[in-house]
Amino acid sequence: MSAWPFACLIVACIFAVLWYFFSLLKGKAAIFISGFNSFSKEKREKYDMDRMVKDQADSFALWTVVLFAGFILGLTVHAFCSAFLFVTWVLLFFKDVHLDADEAFEKYRREDK
Repeated sequence: MSAWPFACLIVACIFAVLWYFFSLLKGKAAIFISGFNSFSKEKREKYDMDRMVKDQADSFALWTVVLFAGFILGLTVHAFCSAFLFVTWVLLFFKDVHLDADEAFEKYRREDK
């Protein structure tokens, strides 16, 4: 038996908890988004934190579904399905990574502030 399905399951569980956490706390969870917590309080107020947290929670949900599908398909079809979906998650993850915090949060800037 391969370790890929179980790797998918472990990571999916982590993202499921984060998904729940961000969905529950809504805008208050924005402080836990990497890079955003380094902004000053005045600068953070210029951003739509509710929308930012919703988008992050949606990303966690997508990652959870992809990885859980990797777990199920890895057990029922073939372990390569788990490896393929794990690599798919890595690509989805790096699609959302930004090196510049201002660039990462630009789409959440409020026009009124």
